[in-house]
Amino acid sequence: MSRYFVFLFLVFYGCAAVPRRESSEYEVISAHEVFQPPEPPSRGVYHKVQKGETLYRIARAYDVQIQDIVRANNLANPSMIKEGQLLYIPGVEKTISLSEKKFIWPVNGKVIVNYHQKTKRGISKGIDILSSGDYNVRAVKSGVVSYSGEDLKGYGNVIIIDHGDEIYSVYAYADKVFVSKGEFVNQGETIAALSPQHPVLHFEIRKGHKPVDPLYYLGGIND
Repeated sequence: MSRYFVFLFLVFYGCAAVPRRESSEYEVISAHEVFQPPEPPSRGVYHKVQKGETLYRIARAYDVQIQDIVRANNLANPSMIKEGQLLYIPGVEKTISLSEKKFIWPVNGKVIVNYHQKTKRGISKGIDILSSGDYNVRAVKSGVVSYSGEDLKGYGNVIIIDHGDEIYSVYAYADKVFVSKGEFVNQGETIAALSPQHPVLHFEIRKGHKPVDPLYYLGGIND
């Protein structure tokens, strides 16, 4: 019996005598590492598609690639977006109303030179519209006339309207002008007239000093 107690004593004593390892010898893992929080969602907004809007116009309005919107929304057919549909627009912080960007056509007619098309003058910075019979040129949106004259070589009479937010509309090849620099004009107001012998308007939209595709702002079909 005494030997049994001696054996138990040595066992428990041996266990108690084993030195404890310093905490520095162990790898410390924080709760944050064990329970990884989910990745925060990428920056973006939801855009509600309005009647007549296309994926092209939406992408241009938000200045993002069409492919990024297609990928973010798993669109099988990008041309089949519908009115009322919610589209996630990645990489932006503010929803835009495309209706705020709507401009009217400056003249009724057919586009005979497209944006960025090669011409005798070089790469077109806008579009050329052949009037269908009405020679009046209208302001595509309300704004202040920032230029009215014929000092731009090769463009005839030119009018430039400042619409705010660094957006300008440019009207060239006019035969007559009816507005002056500093004058406020309303959308649809007649600002110039084309010559019946050469009823072509060169039209540009500029964002700051950079020309952009006018059809993005005009949209639709010019009847």
